[in-house]
Amino acid sequence: MKEWVLQTMVVEIEEFNAFIENLEALDVPMISHKFTWYCPNRGAKSQIDRVICTRGWLDVWQGSIQEVLNGDILDHCPILVKNNNYDWGPKPFRMLNCWF
Repeated sequence: MKEWVLQTMVVEIEEFNAFIENLEALDVPMISHKFTWYCPNRGAKSQIDRVICTRGWLDVWQGSIQEVLNGDILDHCPILVKNNNYDWGPKPFRMLNCWF
């Protein structure tokens, strides 16, 4: 029975990867942690959660990354997508009265 379940899971994983490939979708590069899901005893781990987008989106937002944050409460870690290379223009300088 366990062998059948394992074979079924492998087939489903391959079908999902083929689906993503047919869409021509790409994974946003991941930094920090390598895994996004941890078993409560931290014995098992996996990259279940991920951000997938189109090549056009990555062309507009070049240099985007997904950062895996620490997940202390849940077994899934939150993912933050950010872009450090986007130029937002000049930064305004503010002076606060309390500085004087």
